[in-house]
Amino acid sequence: MTEGPAILFDGMQAARRSVRASLLPGALGIRDEDGCELAQWPLVGLRIIDRAAGSIRLAPSAGDARLDVSDPLLAAALGDAVAAMPQGHGRWWFRAAGLAATVLAGFWFAGPLLADALARVVPASVAAKLGDAAVAELVGEDKFCTGVAGQAAIDRLAVTLAAAASVPTPRVQVIDSKVINAFAAPGGQVILTRGVIAAVEGPEGLAGVMAHEFGHVHEDHGIRGVARAAGLHLLAMAATGNSKLGSAGAGVLSIANTRAFERAADAEAVRILGNAGFGTGGLRDFLAGVDKLTGARGFLNTHPESSERVKAIPLRPGTKPVMPEADWKALRQMC
Repeated sequence: MTEGPAILFDGMQAARRSVRASLLPGALGIRDEDGCELAQWPLVGLRIIDRAAGSIRLAPSAGDARLDVSDPLLAAALGDAVAAMPQGHGRWWFRAAGLAATVLAGFWFAGPLLADALARVVPASVAAKLGDAAVAELVGEDKFCTGVAGQAAIDRLAVTLAAAASVPTPRVQVIDSKVINAFAAPGGQVILTRGVIAAVEGPEGLAGVMAHEFGHVHEDHGIRGVARAAGLHLLAMAATGNSKLGSAGAGVLSIANTRAFERAADAEAVRILGNAGFGTGGLRDFLAGVDKLTGARGFLNTHPESSERVKAIPLRPGTKPVMPEADWKALRQMC
């Protein structure tokens, strides 16, 4: 396999992306710098946009994506492979492969609308496989907290928030990690860390964090983000049980939630908290202090500025307590 560095322009943004390109049997493979596969462009229908000594620029048969290869060996191998593909009145299966490449490229590069349409028809079983594999990879060697009373308190709060969000109750688990984080995975899973529970100032803050993640669940951001970030490939891996699904899915989930998704989840959190009778002050307080706690701008790099998020969340008092004091104490001690 001939492989080398390349620059990918996805056709949707002006930004360039450093990738690894490889000549595979019948296809041009593109991976990110961490080794996660981004795309495979069939050689049938691949276009040479420009070719010079030691470099080549290629494009799929449809869409505005481009790949610049400056590695001389890889550029030469790709140029020869593309030139060797049947042209004109080739056999019918080459023409069919070219049509398939066009369709796939359309799904891959036509943008969020097609990706969201794809996400809506993903079977629940496939979403669950992807979520399970990605959670296992992201959790890694951290252990799940197993305090029975604390988990029962989490479960009761989850039932209340899920009813307020109008979603099936997600499975909520806590991992024994001091990192301040929470995320919603495809297939109805929400993961909290011991660190995020310690960072909130009380039950109202925890309800706010969970409501934000339930907002992601309500909007199907997990599977929509995967479809946008990895297209058909990762969903196919989930459907076929590919052994590399976990690492690939974890990498995608780390970038899948766009800032637009985060703002939408915040708006959903306000609705969910209101429906549940809980106040928004705890979520606002958590966001206001999270930069100092994490030592970074914003909760995560994909999140909007915390100060911006606080301003967008109206301050509304609750009409009832989130949980009894005994539940809060058990939850804080569950790890």
